[in-house]
Amino acid sequence: MYSCPFSDDQVFGIGGTLAKYSSEGKNIISLILLYGEKSEPWLKEDYLIKARVKESQTVDQYLRIKKTFFLGIKEKDYKSLNDEKVKQKIKNIILKYKPVKIFTHAPDLHLEHRLVNKIVLEIFDELKLDSSLYTFSIWSLVDVNKNFPRLYVDITKTFDKKIKAIKKFKSQWESIFLLLPVAHLKARLNGLKNNCKYAELFHKIR
Repeated sequence: MYSCPFSDDQVFGIGGTLAKYSSEGKNIISLILLYGEKSEPWLKEDYLIKARVKESQTVDQYLRIKKTFFLGIKEKDYKSLNDEKVKQKIKNIILKYKPVKIFTHAPDLHLEHRLVNKIVLEIFDELKLDSSLYTFSIWSLVDVNKNFPRLYVDITKTFDKKIKAIKKFKSQWESIFLLLPVAHLKARLNGLKNNCKYAELFHKIR
């Protein structure tokens, strides 16, 4: 299971691992909290909401994600994001599917990333889960986190599928343009540390 604020975060951060796990027959649950309707200010928000949901469904089908949940919170609606009803929905999904691994954002410079990280950690500790909780970074090229064990996942065989999945988010062409070189370089650097061509890095925080 993975939990992200926006619909393209999971592919940039964990797309190769998702493709690898689904090819191995693992069931993957996607939880997306925010619509991200303000990501392209020149487009109408209602149009962008529909576009981002449709693109995410297309990508999840391509990556063979078992189930996708949209909590439908408006971007920058921090009050709703911290609402107990929203947290209860997340708890219910976790308790129903009992994930072995949970992936979410590292607390980077992006406010929504930090908020989702905080919410997921609070829920994880409150439920006292036996699962493993991992974080991933999207923007950072350098692994500066020395406090937690690392998990490197070899995505050499699924890296091309990750890139193709990223390109399906056509409404997010600006982010894709900026982040594709980062995605390539990060995967290559992590691959060098894992003795393979491409890899994704996670930190086990619980």
